[in-house]
Parts: sequence; structure tokens; C-alpha cells
Amino acid sequence: MRLGTVVKITSTVTIDDGSTADSMAITIYDPSRTALVSAAAMTTGSTGSEFYYLYQSSTSDLQGDYRAVVKATESTNYGIGVKDFSLTKILD
Repeated sequence: MRLGTVVKITSTVTIDDGSTADSMAITIYDPSRTALVSAAAMTTGSTGSEFYYLYQSSTSDLQGDYRAVVKATESTNYGIGVKDFSLTKILD
């Protein structure tokens, strides 16, 4: 993916009893592990078990490996997942 573009981060939650997560939050870290987005609400997708977040990267962001940490909450229970993605500069 390229710096300056929108990155769609998706996460699917499967709960053993067939219920869906009440909410999902995302924190996105840049390559220096600075939080760029902190506990932002994710949007529910069409299935109810899929959530997504649209992150607008900037051309001035750091090039390299980013980490998205997602937290799903269902009643008093929660689970955490990690997704890594890379952003590179567009060459002129």
C-alpha cells in the first residue's frame, strides 16, 4: 500500500454461541510504534460479524510496517487481534 492512500482494515469476529460482538475498537501504530489512532470505533459491516476501519494515511507518514490492534467486546468479554500492514512512498 502507498502512503497518502486510504487503508481499509477489516476484522471478523466469531463467537462460539453465535452472537455478535457489541463493538470493536482499533489502535494503529506507525513503524516507530507511536499510536496514530487510539481506541477508535470500527464500523459494522454487512454481515454483523465483520467490522472495518478506514485509515487515511498521509504522504508525510513514516514508510514501513504499521500495526493495527483490534479489540472486540461482547458483554463483559473481549478478545484482541493484531494485523500488520506496510506503507511505502510513491516514487516520482
